Amino acid sequence: LSDQIILMDKGKIAQVGTPRDIYYRPNSEFVADFIGEANFLDAEVVGEQEGKLIAKFNGIPLQVDSFKNTKPGSACKIVIRPESISLQDAGTVPCKVTVSVFMGSYQYYQVMSGNTKIIITDYNPLTRKIYEVGESAFLTFDSAALHVI
Repeated sequence: LSDQIILMDKGKIAQVGTPRDIYYRPNSEFVADFIGEANFLDAEVVGEQEGKLIAKFNGIPLQVDSFKNTKPGSACKIVIRPESISLQDAGTVPCKVTVSVFMGSYQYYQVMSGNTKIIITDYNPLTRKIYEVGESAFLTFDSAALHVI
């Protein structure tokens, strides 16, 4: 409940910013993990296109709106929050459902995309298809939800 937050790690300032900035634009894995659940996707920078970073995750190019200075060919880590992802029957990033639990206001999923476990909290599941364990699906998200640390 503040306008600005100072987050410290081992006695040093890790990040200063608004609650929204720290949550959606963390500057490190520590900050992202400290301020809530987060998925970390290991990717490789391919380049930039129209002001967006292009990074390959499991060989699939993703557009990222929020990124720091990176060079093509360098490794990066993409952060995406579980509530920013949903599942669909068609898309770009394939996955397999490993956990599917109805939690009332949301459907909790764990999926595997390649060797990466991804957590999804799909809110208001009443009008959506519920994916069961073992089903294949595709991850869907807006590029604005992706952030490179």
